[in-house]
Amino acid sequence: MKPPTLNLDPTEYGEFVLPEIKVLTPEEIKQKIGEVYDECWAKIDGEDTGVMSLDDFKKLAAEIKAKVNGQEEPAEVSEEVADAAFNEGEKNEEGNMAKDFVKHILTQCFDKL
Repeated sequence: MKPPTLNLDPTEYGEFVLPEIKVLTPEEIKQKIGEVYDECWAKIDGEDTGVMSLDDFKKLAAEIKAKVNGQEEPAEVSEEVADAAFNEGEKNEEGNMAKDFVKHILTQCFDKL
Protein backbone atom coordinates (compact mmCIF):
# COMPACT_ATOMS: atom_id res chain seq x y z
CA MET A 1 0.00 0.00 0.00
CA LYS A 2 1.09 3.49 -0.77
CA PRO A 3 1.28 5.95 2.19
CA PRO A 4 -1.20 8.85 2.17
CA THR A 5 -0.20 12.00 0.33
CA LEU A 6 0.81 14.79 2.65
CA ASN A 7 -0.49 18.28 2.19
CA LEU A 8 1.97 20.04 -0.08
CA ASP A 9 0.72 23.50 0.87
CA PRO A 10 1.02 23.88 4.69
CA THR A 11 -0.47 27.42 4.60
CA GLU A 12 -3.76 25.99 3.35
CA TYR A 13 -4.95 25.15 6.87
CA GLY A 14 -3.43 28.08 8.74
CA GLU A 15 -1.87 28.01 12.14
CA PHE A 16 -3.50 26.22 15.05
CA VAL A 17 -3.62 28.51 18.07
CA LEU A 18 -4.50 27.22 21.50
CA PRO A 19 -7.10 29.27 23.32
CA GLU A 20 -5.77 31.44 26.11
CA ILE A 21 -6.87 30.19 29.51
CA LYS A 22 -7.27 32.91 32.12
CA VAL A 23 -6.52 31.90 35.68
CA LEU A 24 -8.32 34.17 38.10
CA THR A 25 -6.58 35.48 41.19
CA PRO A 26 -8.34 35.21 44.56
CA GLU A 27 -9.06 38.95 44.42
CA GLU A 28 -10.65 38.63 40.97
CA ILE A 29 -12.74 35.67 42.16
CA LYS A 30 -13.94 37.63 45.19
CA GLN A 31 -14.83 40.61 42.98
CA LYS A 32 -16.74 38.45 40.47
CA ILE A 33 -18.62 36.67 43.25
CA GLY A 34 -19.60 40.08 44.62
CA GLU A 35 -20.88 41.15 41.21
CA VAL A 36 -23.17 38.15 40.67
CA TYR A 37 -24.02 37.11 44.23
CA ASP A 38 -27.25 39.05 44.80
CA GLU A 39 -28.65 38.08 41.40
CA CYS A 40 -27.89 34.38 41.95
CA TRP A 41 -29.18 34.50 45.53
CA ALA A 42 -32.49 35.98 44.40
CA LYS A 43 -32.82 33.26 41.77
CA ILE A 44 -32.40 30.48 44.36
CA ASP A 45 -34.11 32.16 47.34
CA GLY A 46 -37.23 33.29 45.54
CA GLU A 47 -39.17 33.80 48.77
CA ASP A 48 -36.46 36.16 50.13
CA THR A 49 -36.09 34.29 53.41
CA GLY A 50 -32.48 35.42 53.90
CA VAL A 51 -31.34 31.89 54.74
CA MET A 52 -30.38 28.87 52.68
CA SER A 53 -30.47 25.09 53.09
CA LEU A 54 -27.67 22.75 52.02
CA ASP A 55 -29.42 21.82 48.76
CA ASP A 56 -29.98 25.46 47.88
CA PHE A 57 -26.37 26.21 48.85
CA LYS A 58 -25.21 23.69 46.25
CA LYS A 59 -27.50 25.22 43.61
CA LEU A 60 -26.20 28.69 44.45
CA ALA A 61 -22.59 27.51 44.28
CA ALA A 62 -23.22 25.98 40.84
CA GLU A 63 -24.85 29.20 39.57
CA ILE A 64 -22.07 31.42 40.88
CA LYS A 65 -19.32 29.11 39.63
CA ALA A 66 -20.85 29.23 36.15
CA LYS A 67 -21.18 33.03 36.17
CA VAL A 68 -17.62 33.55 37.40
CA ASN A 69 -16.31 31.23 34.67
CA GLY A 70 -18.47 32.88 31.98
CA GLN A 71 -20.82 29.94 31.44
CA GLU A 72 -24.58 30.04 30.95
CA GLU A 73 -25.56 26.70 32.49
CA PRO A 74 -24.92 25.86 36.17
CA ALA A 75 -21.46 24.35 36.68
CA GLU A 76 -20.58 21.07 38.35
CA VAL A 77 -19.87 21.44 42.06
CA SER A 78 -17.95 19.02 44.26
CA GLU A 79 -20.53 17.51 46.62
CA GLU A 80 -17.89 16.73 49.25
CA VAL A 81 -16.49 20.27 49.29
CA ALA A 82 -19.97 21.83 49.36
CA ASP A 83 -21.07 19.54 52.21
CA ALA A 84 -17.93 20.25 54.23
CA ALA A 85 -18.12 24.02 53.66
CA PHE A 86 -21.80 24.17 54.61
CA ASN A 87 -21.34 22.00 57.70
CA GLU A 88 -18.53 24.23 59.00
CA GLY A 89 -20.70 27.35 58.82
CA GLU A 90 -22.98 28.93 61.38
CA LYS A 91 -26.60 27.86 60.98
CA ASN A 92 -29.92 28.76 62.57
CA GLU A 93 -32.22 26.36 64.45
CA GLU A 94 -33.60 24.90 61.20
CA GLY A 95 -30.10 24.16 59.91
CA ASN A 96 -30.07 26.99 57.36
CA MET A 97 -27.25 29.45 56.77
CA ALA A 98 -27.62 33.25 56.56
CA LYS A 99 -27.03 35.14 53.30
CA ASP A 100 -23.88 37.01 54.35
CA PHE A 101 -22.27 33.90 55.78
CA VAL A 102 -23.04 31.91 52.61
CA LYS A 103 -21.21 34.56 50.59
CA HIS A 104 -18.22 34.35 52.93
CA ILE A 105 -18.12 30.55 52.71
CA LEU A 106 -18.38 30.55 48.91
CA THR A 107 -15.56 33.08 48.63
CA GLN A 108 -13.34 30.95 50.89
CA CYS A 109 -13.90 27.59 49.18
CA PHE A 110 -14.59 28.70 45.59
CA ASP A 111 -11.35 27.34 44.11
CA LYS A 112 -12.10 23.86 45.54
CA LEU A 113 -15.70 23.70 44.33
